[in-house]
Amino acid sequence: MADESLVTLSFKKLYSLPVYKRSRKAVRRLRREIMRKFKVNEVKISPEVNNALWSRGDKLGIRRISVKVSVDRAASVAVIELPKVEEKKEAAEKVEEKSEKEAQQQ
Repeated sequence: MADESLVTLSFKKLYSLPVYKRSRKAVRRLRREIMRKFKVNEVKISPEVNNALWSRGDKLGIRRISVKVSVDRAASVAVIELPKVEEKKEAAEKVEEKSEKEAQQQ
């Protein structure tokens, strides 16, 4: 059984690096953060995510990325994909509901 979750990762600090190192470091950081957060041994990046990271070559044209992570605990593998628009909306609605509940409790 695979667990799924949406993760947003910022690449803000990578903009202090030389231009020719940014995309390479972004891929490494994405892999490292997913391995750390989900405690898996292997991370597979889908072609869509890879194309988004390398869309402007080594320059890294994005500041942050939201990805859907599917984790297979038995095989200790995480698969990173781009989420569909509906999944992003659902996640935003959950955050809004949570903030509304917290506001009502106070």
